[in-house]
Amino acid sequence: TRASQCRDILQVRLAELHKQGVNLFDQSYKLIPGTDPKQYTTSYTERFAQICQEECDKLTKGTRGGKVTFIVDSKGYCPVNNSWVSQKPTGDRAIDLPVCRNKRMFSDPIGLRAASNKQRFLLQTYLRDTGEIMTEIDVPFFFEGRHWGNLRMGFDAALLLGK
Repeated sequence: TRASQCRDILQVRLAELHKQGVNLFDQSYKLIPGTDPKQYTTSYTERFAQICQEECDKLTKGTRGGKVTFIVDSKGYCPVNNSWVSQKPTGDRAIDLPVCRNKRMFSDPIGLRAASNKQRFLLQTYLRDTGEIMTEIDVPFFFEGRHWGNLRMGFDAALLLGK
């Protein structure tokens, strides 16, 4: 799948980052004060976003019906999301909910199912916290034999029905 191809490209880049000493398994999430919805940072967040965001944007824009591509670790933490939904928080939840989707913790049942997926892929459809119905394919990342998390690629489900 296109999602798997994107994951493969990013997995090589991130493995190199990991070899350089960046702790991709850092799960000491630090709350960013004043964010609603809550956002967090880790020791690797900024470097991770620099390496991954452009590929996530390309996958979404280059896929017919593509809505979003983001990456979560095994606990649902999202260090990187598409550039258009990774805006600087305003402090107004109504504004920030749809456009500040990076650095979030997606630890709801759907998010945790995606984050913990170790199969070749996982396909799920659900209602987002924004009220939108989303269908996504999730493909896992592994580093040095350890499961890290998943690339989540959301798309228009009507395409599956030929509409």
